[in-house]
Amino acid sequence: MVSYAADVRIFIARLAGTPVFDPNGDQIGRIRDAVVTLPGPRPPRVHGFVVEVQPRRRVFMPITRVRSFEAGSVVFTGRLDLRRFEQRASETLVLADMLDREVTVRRRGAADDPGVTGSVLDVAMERDRAGDWLLTKVAVRRPGRGLRRGETIVADWEEVTGFESLQPDQGTASLLAAYERMRPADLASALHALPPKRREAVAAALDDDRLADVLEELPERDQIGILTTLAAERAADVLEAMAPDDAADLLQELPADRAQALLELMEPREAAPVRRLLTYAEDTAGGMMTSEPVIVPPTATVAEALAQIRQEDITPAVAAQVYVTSPRPSPPRSTSPARRTRPRPGASSAWPTSSGCCASRRRRSSARRSTAPSTRSAPTSASPRSRPTSRRTIWSPPRWSTSSGAWWAR
Repeated sequence: MVSYAADVRIFIARLAGTPVFDPNGDQIGRIRDAVVTLPGPRPPRVHGFVVEVQPRRRVFMPITRVRSFEAGSVVFTGRLDLRRFEQRASETLVLADMLDREVTVRRRGAADDPGVTGSVLDVAMERDRAGDWLLTKVAVRRPGRGLRRGETIVADWEEVTGFESLQPDQGTASLLAAYERMRPADLASALHALPPKRREAVAAALDDDRLADVLEELPERDQIGILTTLAAERAADVLEAMAPDDAADLLQELPADRAQALLELMEPREAAPVRRLLTYAEDTAGGMMTSEPVIVPPTATVAEALAQIRQEDITPAVAAQVYVTSPRPSPPRSTSPARRTRPRPGASSAWPTSSGCCASRRRRSSARRSTAPSTRSAPTSASPRSRPTSRRTIWSPPRWSTSSGAWWAR
């Protein structure tokens, strides 16, 4: 446990994503930002943290409730108000508003010092004798030359100026560094909480694959807002990296001419499944399906199914349903010749049929936790059907339809 001595210094950007535990050891969320007041008394006081709890709700945790800052965790005591956090006009978020801001560092007491200009890399807080946490240090990175990274300076808060005024062209490098370890779902939640201009700047700085994963987790309004700010070629590249069903849903929300232009810029092989999905109405089964389902054989174990779900290239929407296939079974024989049903002409017994599906309610972002979601594999002749390991598992066995002469799974 870290002692609250006066010389304890904690850099706030390094707390991003740190899990928060209650005194019993149960995790209740993760730190997403810190709340301070700017401008105000120098140095400013830290009021608390923005903590994200399930399901993607951001709440405020007063710093007075923090019991200790331990290695890789924060422990709080007391009750936590679960009302959604709303930033006040007098409040400033350290990560969202202060990082990457251009400031000037001048030596204390040197009025004629022109100072050193750079961007804010991180901000540190320390606890004073009265027990308040204050912003005392600012890590500033000077501009580099060519490919070389600039020098980093850690200055006192009183030596730094530039936080008083707004900067419309604020950078994103330090904020992206703080978000680097976040999963796509968590990063999407962090972007949703940013101001529109800041959100668009951060999204534009992400690479295509990372931005595609984040867009799949964002609400449609944020998706459209980000996609419309990108250049047409960049937007087409991002759509190619998205899952076909998510790309189709996003294109349906755009104007017809804009969507058609983006489809023309996409690679034909990547655009083909998206075009096929766009031919279905939004409220039909075809409009809700995906062209890249997760398919496992009936002999697959639960561990094998979960391992396939957890693959990095499988989106959370695809991982929500696991389809089990098997060779086409023979029609059940009836003792009455009149009730026998022949297979349809041209039907091939080599084609696999659906044996059912398992619903995995948990998303890929939480699949790496120690408590993995439970699924049930298809029953086989060698082993009887086992009892479900979780109520989250849904098994849909196939049934023979005498009217259509085919097997179907609900």
